[in-house]
Amino acid sequence: MEGSFRKQIGNSHFLIVFASGLGEFRNHDYAQIHRLACKLILTLLQQSSCWLFRDLFCGSSPTLYEEPLLIGVFVTSLILDKRETKIRSMFNNIAPSYDLLNHLLSCNVDKYWRWRTTRIVPPVVLPGPLRDSARQVAPILDLCTGTGDLALAYDRAAAGRVPIVGADFCHEMLVRAEAKTKRKKADERIRLLEADAQHLPFPSDWFQITTVAFGLRNVTDTDKGIAEMVRVTQPGGKVAILEFSQPRGLLMGPLYRFYFRHILPRLGQMISRSKDNAYRYLPESVMHFPDGEALADRLRGHGLVDVNWHPFTFGIATLYVGTKRSVHEPAALAREDHSLLALRART
Repeated sequence: MEGSFRKQIGNSHFLIVFASGLGEFRNHDYAQIHRLACKLILTLLQQSSCWLFRDLFCGSSPTLYEEPLLIGVFVTSLILDKRETKIRSMFNNIAPSYDLLNHLLSCNVDKYWRWRTTRIVPPVVLPGPLRDSARQVAPILDLCTGTGDLALAYDRAAAGRVPIVGADFCHEMLVRAEAKTKRKKADERIRLLEADAQHLPFPSDWFQITTVAFGLRNVTDTDKGIAEMVRVTQPGGKVAILEFSQPRGLLMGPLYRFYFRHILPRLGQMISRSKDNAYRYLPESVMHFPDGEALADRLRGHGLVDVNWHPFTFGIATLYVGTKRSVHEPAALAREDHSLLALRART
């Protein structure tokens, strides 16, 4: 008898492979005994915080079985280390090659995903001179902005008529985002701020759109990150999450997983020369992160309505969009001063 099954506890993922064949059972159910053994192993491994590999061989008692029975249980576990210090260090280390690798490893398709995001969740822009529009319209927040690609995409989509804030807790990423916004002559419209997604230094009900691209799965506490995104978004405003997902097709699914698990990490490691195995962390973090209806339910649980998702490129990436429940008037039309100067004064 042989087989395997997977079990997940929190961020832990276990693959148990078992085999037997030296005897027949008399009075006991093999499956029940195996479940009890695996439950014990999983309990022992649950608190671990590193790669684990254990071999456990158990011999049976002659009083239970007619012949000795050998059961082999092999357990491999990757518990993702998502501590703030670990994530910050990892992304600071790969910052110099981050843009090159993103575009290279995605064949530049990531630019299309961001462009599509700005079309599905367009900014609200008021007519009139740029300066007047920027003072009346609510700003956009790009969380985990990295080197600022999505913030710049929204700046282009709004034709410079909407103030944008890009927040990230990785200093080296923001250094490159600042250089990029200056090069694109967008530095007066895009404010960059070093901030933790779990503790945003912004007033509640402030932004017309709050976005995050490929960053939510790296937040230590996903629910805290979502809660903060919802808090700072205006009633009637949009929360947009662009994230990697797992293609389900019979052909695309296996091809994607092979590339994601075996080719991408090696290319990323070779080019970035990162000591943190950042591009091995990437596929594992995607495999462990909820997608589809599971993530949509998380968003609904935080009070968002009209939640839907849009798969991109065979489901390799997915855009999730939800609306914060409106109280009085639509977002981005409040008459409060939403200029970057006003935001600086309040933060």
